[in-house]
Amino acid sequence: GLWGGEGMAPKQGGGGKSPKKAKPGKAPSPSPTAGWGPLIAAFVVVGGILVSQLNPNTLNDGGPSTAPDKRSTTEGPAPAKPKKLELVPLTEVSLPSDPKLKAVQRNEKLRMTLVERDRSAEEEKQYAAQLELHKYNEWLSSQLPRLRVAYDTRELQCLRRKYYPNDELPHATVIIDFHNEAKSALLRTVENAVKRAPPGLVEEVIMVNRASTLPWIEDELETELKAYPIVRLIKAGRGIFAARMLAAREASGSALIFFPSVTELNDGWLEPLLDRLKRHPKVIAAPVLDAIEPGTFEWRTGLSMSSTFDWALNTKMVPFESEPPVTVEGRTKPRKKNDPYTVPVLHHEVFAVNREWFLASGGHDPGMESWGEPTGHNLQISLKAWMCGGKVEVVPCSHVAVMGRFADPHPMQPGDILVTVRRNRDRVANVWLDAYADTYFATSTKTVESTHTDTTDEVAQRASLKCESFEWYLTNVLPSLVGGAGASKTPQATPVTDTPAQGEDPFAEDEEEGDETGTPNAAKGSGSAQADPFAEDDNKGDPFAEGENSAAEPADPFAEADEDVDPFAGDSEAEADPFADDNDE
Repeated sequence: GLWGGEGMAPKQGGGGKSPKKAKPGKAPSPSPTAGWGPLIAAFVVVGGILVSQLNPNTLNDGGPSTAPDKRSTTEGPAPAKPKKLELVPLTEVSLPSDPKLKAVQRNEKLRMTLVERDRSAEEEKQYAAQLELHKYNEWLSSQLPRLRVAYDTRELQCLRRKYYPNDELPHATVIIDFHNEAKSALLRTVENAVKRAPPGLVEEVIMVNRASTLPWIEDELETELKAYPIVRLIKAGRGIFAARMLAAREASGSALIFFPSVTELNDGWLEPLLDRLKRHPKVIAAPVLDAIEPGTFEWRTGLSMSSTFDWALNTKMVPFESEPPVTVEGRTKPRKKNDPYTVPVLHHEVFAVNREWFLASGGHDPGMESWGEPTGHNLQISLKAWMCGGKVEVVPCSHVAVMGRFADPHPMQPGDILVTVRRNRDRVANVWLDAYADTYFATSTKTVESTHTDTTDEVAQRASLKCESFEWYLTNVLPSLVGGAGASKTPQATPVTDTPAQGEDPFAEDEEEGDETGTPNAAKGSGSAQADPFAEDDNKGDPFAEGENSAAEPADPFAEADEDVDPFAGDSEAEADPFADDNDE
């Protein structure tokens, strides 16, 4: 071809229209250009020679061509479609087993023995001193194994759920902030963070020392932490949220998980949270909070609850109402009991979040402070998530236990708690409530005067993120608040719907699930469930009937198990983050 170059000649036999054939019995009419053929052929030959000497890029009015030179471009194959990932069950480390059951029985027998026996005069003195300092039974904590095994508080259906494979999940940085915490409890939190997850999923643990003054923290903590290669210690000021933001900026994991200083973890706590972040990069995923009783260290099962707030910005827990069914391409399927669900606001400080999104959105308001209860910071992080393109979820199959204390261990001056709460809530109103801030100020307590601290940076950040209005939040997330002051009640289900994961058929028939609820500590392979020592059941039997000697070495929760099985053993080599340069999600 004249212009197309090599390979652009017209197709023969089917590329264009066939010449018209003469009708039978009639001679074709002579063409008016019949004698011009040789002359045209000569022009074509000469023109082809001239053109072959020209640069094709100078054919556009004597200047460089604006069109690409297709002749010199070799296009590769079309980009491959993203592979569909097959969802998989939990691995062995996150499932019940016979050795775990026996370890639970020993640990519970030891705990009950210590709770019920009389303390010596010296022990009583130690108990009283530590109780005054930490506001929980630190004497008992120091007698328990560092990695104690408690009853599994998940429901049985959680054991059958499937998630992305572990090597496809984002890797996590666990951030633990503390101030003057007890040695036994703080190191138990570290031990849980390091060892109660499949190998490689926790990339690092950052301990944030918020201006502690206890001698053991100054003299012993760094030495103790050398036993954990993935743990590092940084120092910060007293403020909780400024300390968390400092750690978030230093973190290397693509997911951040925030813990208070006294935390214990249930089996399978991590995978459900990371699975939500993999599916939805702009989600705050919170576990169900179990409670550690401060006097007896009894592990109490938490419930799947929602949370809401009133016009005075008081947050409260309310019964969870089921969300709408999943609707995909016109097909509908009801949600299951243990599906993750959205909530209008967090009620605690334990959650997982995508690091990149958390930092880009500004994260916590560093101008806020906390003394251990929801004091406005939970509203700030929740409203920012919802109004700036994300959402807040509770993940029922992830259970994390935190210590409840008899009182605030770090008391402020009289009245300072009320001042802190009022200051935090005033900041939320001034930044996030728009015109509805007037309703808050008219409704909130008159016990403490308003403290209008500078929120210029937070307001500017909200504007830069192009967040939705509070009117949008009321319409789409918490319509029950609109009724006026004090009208907030059980929140309506939010219209925000879930998105199926790659490779996941939301309408596929799941494996048969029984109607059992309660603790799923089935002895592996036996089909039986662990006895729940806290259930109201006279026929439950003695959970320690087959237990062996109650003394257990703190470093090995399965020291006396019949089978030498360590569910925390595995390949210690940390896997690379598969999503470091992947924007497909």
